[in-house]
Amino acid sequence: MRQTRAIGRLLRSAPALLVIAGLAAAHSSIARSQQAGTSKDFEHLYNEGLYEEAVRSLGATIATTPDDASLHYWLGRSLYQMHDYTRAMASLERANALDPSRSDYHDWLGKAYGRKAEESNPFSAFSLARKTHREFAEAVRLDPSNLQAQRDLIRYLLNAPGVVGGGEDRAQEQIRALSVVDEVEGELAQA
Repeated sequence: MRQTRAIGRLLRSAPALLVIAGLAAAHSSIARSQQAGTSKDFEHLYNEGLYEEAVRSLGATIATTPDDASLHYWLGRSLYQMHDYTRAMASLERANALDPSRSDYHDWLGKAYGRKAEESNPFSAFSLARKTHREFAEAVRLDPSNLQAQRDLIRYLLNAPGVVGGGEDRAQEQIRALSVVDEVEGELAQA
């Protein structure tokens, strides 16, 4: 008799337990999706200058989605803005490894290498400068209409010594190539 009453109570409470379990699962799913965010959410945080918040959110999201190149890209850009060039390089290298066809990923990796070179000893700076040149050149090769990459490459060529790929002649050659893509930008670069 006692056993029958317990079974009856359990059966009467089963729908309530199912509702509670369903609500808990829905809440967990919503919390995960809010935590995960999207690339646009991170871009918004970045554009608002909320780099530390972006880094925290991206770190949590990358832990659950480690193979999303765009997440590593936005993490790298945010770390770059925080002047953490070592970690920025690592994130941008990962973004490039996951999606090597993106001009903007290569351009930002070149920027991170360049900034790290500026604060490094001469031996490390030499290696990083060569990587900077390689990434800027690859960004332009992948997308000649990426004007920011074109500007970065020209600026590099104008300022870097010849031993690491710079030089006035190379810069002029790149300016001519830019003029083919965008005449006004080419004129501005020439000035």
